[in-house]
Amino acid sequence: MKTLVFDLGNVVAWFSHEKAARQLAKFGPMPDCEITIKALQSHCFGSPLDHSFERGQLDKEHFRSQVKAPFGLNLADEEFDHAFSDIFEPNPKTHAILDKIHLNPGRPKIWLLSNTTPLHIEHIKKHHPEWLRWFDRLALSYELGYRKPEPGLYDQLCKDSGGDPSKILLVDDLPANCEGARDRGWNAVCYQPHTDLLGELAVLGW
Repeated sequence: MKTLVFDLGNVVAWFSHEKAARQLAKFGPMPDCEITIKALQSHCFGSPLDHSFERGQLDKEHFRSQVKAPFGLNLADEEFDHAFSDIFEPNPKTHAILDKIHLNPGRPKIWLLSNTTPLHIEHIKKHHPEWLRWFDRLALSYELGYRKPEPGLYDQLCKDSGGDPSKILLVDDLPANCEGARDRGWNAVCYQPHTDLLGELAVLGW
């Protein structure tokens, strides 16, 4: 492999969208209402609004307003950003593997590829910068203009990596993202908590 590409969410770090919704709901008129919390989660994550933000089609100000107004949230921008983004916990198993790979003098390039928002990345850079120490490149959806599993994203990164998709391996927790990568000629490992990632890497030649 020439390039190893790791997903962020549920690979490098665990996350909880429900936690974000609960933290945001505390600033609304019904902070403990489960219906409101579920609605906030659906509005902020996996929605057209979320996908537009992750593609870089909305700025932070527009996104905040599109969440605050419908739910009557009364909070400063800094409070919003923290409530929305303080959702991550480290995955020590992946961190240990990344340490081993990174210290190998003959290692491939290591990239982070994430469907994410500027708010999440700014939070990680501020509170968990050590999670980014292994990566030669941060390939972020809101900067690329694509989300996994859109073919254009894989093709663009393949070109940046040297043009041979067979030399790229994606480690991602979502089957659709892995299938999207394989459709473009990449290798892929669908990561789950029980995955023997070192074993999978060895089978694929690294």
